[in-house]
Amino acid sequence: MHNSYLLPRPTFPVAKGSEIALNIEDIVNKHESVLKKYRGLYAFADLLATFLVLYVLFVLFNMRDLFIMFSTFEPYTGAKYNILGFGVIFETLGLIFLAFAFSLSSQP
Repeated sequence: MHNSYLLPRPTFPVAKGSEIALNIEDIVNKHESVLKKYRGLYAFADLLATFLVLYVLFVLFNMRDLFIMFSTFEPYTGAKYNILGFGVIFETLGLIFLAFAFSLSSQP
């Protein structure tokens, strides 16, 4: 049970300007806490969007042929790997890796 009549009350009136300032400060604090919650989500969405755009550009410009040009990757070109029941070609994995690496490097 809460007895509010036992609490001391201020004898001077509270200025209305200070009440408004406290309300504004509460609103700002709420917005900052929401921003902190979603900052990680925004960073992930930015990373995902950059990755998808780069991957689509790599596919459209037929960047798979880059792996044939390098002698290091030449034995692996055309190799098919089974990942989760799907056959994935080495060049596709390479493009995914390159797009992900470039999207990570473009993050601030």
